Amino acid sequence: AMARGYLELVRREQPEGPYLLAGVSFGGLLAYEMAQQLRARGEEVRLLVLFDTILPRGLGPAPLPARARVQLDRLREGSE
Repeated sequence: AMARGYLELVRREQPEGPYLLAGVSFGGLLAYEMAQQLRARGEEVRLLVLFDTILPRGLGPAPLPARARVQLDRLREGSE
């Protein structure tokens, strides 16, 4: 329901795709759901970026540079 509400706001400003979405932490979950809803409507989501959306297990809150390093490492692993 939250994602649907945000989509209404986005579509007021940009009625048609392609869409570029990003979110940090809980906002990443919202961006993901927004992308799913847009795709279900046949809209193009050209880019979906999630920053620090799911904290790796066993880690507590870390400073931003350390969190960014974890995410960059994950991106590198996925491209190999």
